[in-house]
Amino acid sequence: MALPRKLSVAAQWPEPIALSVNLSNLHLGNPGRLKHAIVKTLNDTGLAPNRLVLEITESVFLLDESHLTPFFGELRGMGIKIALDDFGTGYSSLSLLQNIPFDELKVDQSLIKQIGENTKTEESIKTIAKLGGLLEMTLVAEGVENERQLEFLRELGCQCMQGYLYGAPVTNDRFLGKFTRESEVCPV
Repeated sequence: MALPRKLSVAAQWPEPIALSVNLSNLHLGNPGRLKHAIVKTLNDTGLAPNRLVLEITESVFLLDESHLTPFFGELRGMGIKIALDDFGTGYSSLSLLQNIPFDELKVDQSLIKQIGENTKTEESIKTIAKLGGLLEMTLVAEGVENERQLEFLRELGCQCMQGYLYGAPVTNDRFLGKFTRESEVCPV
């Protein structure tokens, strides 16, 4: 993980733009070491903790969560956000959703792609949105590519969306230019 480089770049971005970093189960195998690396990197780069979002996938539910709950609680106590990435495609567990303090629930793009084509999937997305709201999580939709998806998600109250409808991946310089001209960003 090139965390120091990523956070150094993100520290240059205007507020409130945040950086999301994917964590693997390998990273979560040693939470103490990971926390030390995160704290050191935040201090070295000057990035405010509330501008960092750590994303984990549902496969984290295969791990023993007893050491993760206090770990994520400590990170959240510092202001770091925790997101559950690719929700709806793996090992969802309602009890773990309540136990691990997630800030964001990211709906997987494989579900978003089916909006307008599969009513069962649309009902699943509605349920995920309601669950996220009840658990006070920001709902993030991945892979939004068309206006139909956008309207459906807006009607559900989805707070953040990402995908090619908004733009393709860009270099840091182009990213900075885009967001100095546009003010629509996800809340952090």
